[in-house]
Amino acid sequence: MEFVKRILLHLIVFQTFNDNLMVDLFGENVLKFTLGLFLVVNIGAFFSFRYLERGNASFSLFLVVSFLSWALNFNNYLEQSSPLITLISILGYYVIFSVIRLHREVIFSILAALIVSSLYCIFRDESIAELTLRKTGGTGDPNEFSATVLLGIGAILGLYFEGRIRLLFTMLVFSIFVVALLMAASKSAFVVLVVVMLYILRNTFLSRRFLERKKVFYRFLIGIVLLLVVVSVNFIDTIRFFFERFETNDTGFDRLRTWEAGYVVFSDNILFGVGPNNFSNMINRFFLGSIDKGAREAHNVFIKVIVETGIFGSVPFFVLIFSKLRLMITSKELKTQGFMLLGPLLMGLSLSLTFEKYFWIALAMISPNLISTVNEKKKNNTSHTSA
Repeated sequence: MEFVKRILLHLIVFQTFNDNLMVDLFGENVLKFTLGLFLVVNIGAFFSFRYLERGNASFSLFLVVSFLSWALNFNNYLEQSSPLITLISILGYYVIFSVIRLHREVIFSILAALIVSSLYCIFRDESIAELTLRKTGGTGDPNEFSATVLLGIGAILGLYFEGRIRLLFTMLVFSIFVVALLMAASKSAFVVLVVVMLYILRNTFLSRRFLERKKVFYRFLIGIVLLLVVVSVNFIDTIRFFFERFETNDTGFDRLRTWEAGYVVFSDNILFGVGPNNFSNMINRFFLGSIDKGAREAHNVFIKVIVETGIFGSVPFFVLIFSKLRLMITSKELKTQGFMLLGPLLMGLSLSLTFEKYFWIALAMISPNLISTVNEKKKNNTSHTSA
């Protein structure tokens, strides 16, 4: 059974970051089938998870309100089962990835899935639409794909500065991720990449271990400079197209109009919102002629949760995010997990990631349970050394 659990764990990680690719290869039902198996074989996690424990209570309350919001808005959905499956998925993802003890293995599994997704983006022939060079990887939307790649960049840099992997492997994977980001051509992802890099480098420079690992730090900086030179020489057309996208701000104005419409919808549904994953449907219903079809999503993780789950859902969600940020900053054991969360969280300022499964993996991986697991392993290693 443990072997089956492990195989399903890696499969569910892979399909989370390559959902469109999996559907293209194995059909539209493959995601539901593997998710169902994953939940069934890990059924014990639902009984061992401490739902009311500090750090978990905000998640539990948020999910209860989300289910209630779905029920209250049942007749307002175009398709009622999809949001229910999404909420069940989030429950399973958060619970299982919070209690699982294979956190290091999960990180490497995430990296493997994102390497495949990025290579698929780089080497595929088709772009996302005619008259554009933008591409995407294993997941359909190039902006969401960029958010997952940023998660991978946080993971690879965290492992490197922890001394878990070598510089050559780090630079190779990092270069694949950067080229994939350029081909996805997400403007917000470029800004977030700079912020993430500055945060990680500052965090490493100010750490207590910096003096003993300063050679690792300086080697990385030299590697980054060389990498930028190589990428700029070999992908000059991609870079040129990427920066041409900064010459227009039309999408920014569309999103502002959508946020204003979201406020109007929220004002009529203050307590429980309009229902999970129902933002675009409600905007479409009341603002059909005034907002472009491609801009009717929330494009902000926080605006989406406020409008879709109301005050009762957004308060525990904000508490949950704050608790993860606090652990990310203060915990030495979860530095890599913190770096992984930073990119998607910042991308969430321009994307509707509230109910995306990879976002909940990143949240679940910053878990007090993982801190105790790491400390337990350290104690066991110390006892074995003493013996």
